[in-house]
Amino acid sequence: MGKRCAEVACFNVHANVRAAANDRDGLEHLCRYLARPPIANDRWQELPDGRLALRFKQAWRDGTTHIVYSPHELIEKLIPLIPPPRRHVVRYSGVISSHSSLRSQVVPVPVVPTPEEDDKPSRPLSHYISWSQLLKRTFEIDTVCQKSKAPLRLIALIKSEDIAKKILTAMHLPVDIPQLRPARPPPQKAGGGDDWLN
Repeated sequence: MGKRCAEVACFNVHANVRAAANDRDGLEHLCRYLARPPIANDRWQELPDGRLALRFKQAWRDGTTHIVYSPHELIEKLIPLIPPPRRHVVRYSGVISSHSSLRSQVVPVPVVPTPEEDDKPSRPLSHYISWSQLLKRTFEIDTVCQKSKAPLRLIALIKSEDIAKKILTAMHLPVDIPQLRPARPPPQKAGGGDDWLN
């Protein structure tokens, strides 16, 4: 099998590939490998009668080079592979298992920096996020007044349409709700055609 590779009772481990922290190309290649689809699209072929043929990488011992499914048969084969909802799809066993007494010797413990005696947080930790911070995070609205350079604060929340119209009229702004226009079609190629995604 090679170094750092093992297979026991139909369970195999391949730990021979690694990516260094500064090897961005190697990390991208490894991520692409892990995120690849289970069956390559170029190995599928639609037959004239509507059935689907899957070509194997290598011929079987009996000479079989592909297998043919109807669309319903293919779905029937794929459904058992879908993991049940709200279940972990990665399971650890052996020393890496959460029940192993040797796990603490194998899994690294995150290093927590020890706070200095004089090092105190500048403000108490809170889960509350101010209104201006929410606006800035969500809509990228500048939450500082341009004149006074002071942070904006919430004065009132207008829920009534009549009050909103009075305020807009006093500010000499349009009161009527603008009409929505239909969405544009996707851009077309110069030569025409509807294959705008590729």
